[in-house]
Amino acid sequence: MRMPMFLIAALSVLPVNATAADTIAPSPQAAETKLPGDGIVGRWKPAEDNVVVAITRSQTGYAGSIVESPEKPSLAGQQMFRGLVFDAARSEWTGEVYAVKKGEFVPAVIRLSSDGFVLTAGKGFFSKKIGWTRA
Repeated sequence: MRMPMFLIAALSVLPVNATAADTIAPSPQAAETKLPGDGIVGRWKPAEDNVVVAITRSQTGYAGSIVESPEKPSLAGQQMFRGLVFDAARSEWTGEVYAVKKGEFVPAVIRLSSDGFVLTAGKGFFSKKIGWTRA
């Protein structure tokens, strides 16, 4: 039985001693590669509160948690941002931010500014803009 040409071509690009793990697992360098959305990664302070939030990249996007809260130590570890996804065409991240006063997550849009980023929390008439700077 003859093997179809497309299978021969596909198999010819794999090294002779390749395993399934070699063809699926990313290299260590790939994990360290900067992505266009990584501009949001780091430690940030909102203009209105005395807290520091660390934003990190995950497999599905970006998330952030409170790492310092001198006035309310019980907030340390509280997730503040979740599901942030970068939209390169719009130069913004969309996801959710935790509204402490409401006790729930609300829609969020983040856009970098010259001195940090501007967070728009909520939707429409009930939205609020908050400036953030690097901590």
